[in-house]
Amino acid sequence: MNKYLTILVLSTINLASTASAVDENKYKEIMQSEVMPFYESQATVGDIETPDATRLRYRVYEHPEAVVTVLLIQGWEEYAIRQAEMIYDLYQHKISIVTWDWRGQGDSQRLNDDPHVSYVSNYDEFVEDLETIMTKVVKPRFTNEVVPIAHSMGGHILARYVLKHPNHFNKIVLSSPGIDPSSGGVPEWLIWFIAKVMELLGMGQDFFPGQGPFDGTYSNYNTNSDQRYRTWFDFKMANRDMIQGGASASFLRATLDSCWEVQKRLSELKMPILMLQGGKDLYVDAEGMNKLCEEATQCQRVYFPEAMHEVLNEIDLYRDQALGAVVDFVLADTSP
Repeated sequence: MNKYLTILVLSTINLASTASAVDENKYKEIMQSEVMPFYESQATVGDIETPDATRLRYRVYEHPEAVVTVLLIQGWEEYAIRQAEMIYDLYQHKISIVTWDWRGQGDSQRLNDDPHVSYVSNYDEFVEDLETIMTKVVKPRFTNEVVPIAHSMGGHILARYVLKHPNHFNKIVLSSPGIDPSSGGVPEWLIWFIAKVMELLGMGQDFFPGQGPFDGTYSNYNTNSDQRYRTWFDFKMANRDMIQGGASASFLRATLDSCWEVQKRLSELKMPILMLQGGKDLYVDAEGMNKLCEEATQCQRVYFPEAMHEVLNEIDLYRDQALGAVVDFVLADTSP
């Protein structure tokens, strides 16, 4: 039986006001004095190699009293540093954290000559990244329960991983899962066709038409929190040589191939799922997220009508409630 449940979160509801340690009114001060020093000093940082010889950079924050370990799974174009506040907050709840940069982005190995182009040939490569993290980082170090928290493209990859390994996790958290990315009104079949033709012409690693490198323009369609987004934007401006821009033809073709496959198998997702969704998400279609929660066996949707794509990087009003729901879900049914 499907246990699809929606919690509509309005501004008058407060699920967990103490979940977040960073007050937006003192955001820059707390980030500089507490969060970033913790992010840099408390991490075990290393590199591992996947079976296809791709180098991944990972970070581990091991809490001495943790009863659960979270896999913090990033979205497209993100670096581990984008998760610094989330890592800090989870750690305050006696949770250990493992995160990493996907192949082709962040401090992990790039897959093409131009580091600004997002490229992958098949989403099975991303699944291999997650399998490697589990085998070489998580299992040798942690014996307690492992719960993934995955954002956007990371949620898409996690869904694909779970379909391949249905017994690896007892429960998962999906934040704006990217199994049905917005195509801006252009038919998906047309995007796929153009991308495929480009690949046949030897242009698979080139930017897809309309895509390009990061040009330094401030355009925030991710969150209502200007302070949280600006912190990420300032990092991008300071690291422009390494920051990715748009998608290659192969990346878009591989994304659509994987999305279509995962969408056909949503009913195979059997474990409890907590899904966070913003009503003003411009990057992932609501229809696809709703379908996931309707077809998965046990899904609880926490819906914020005014939130945007990055619910866990939103203004305090939404983020505190979202983080509280996540922490409660992650820690439920765990014991020392």
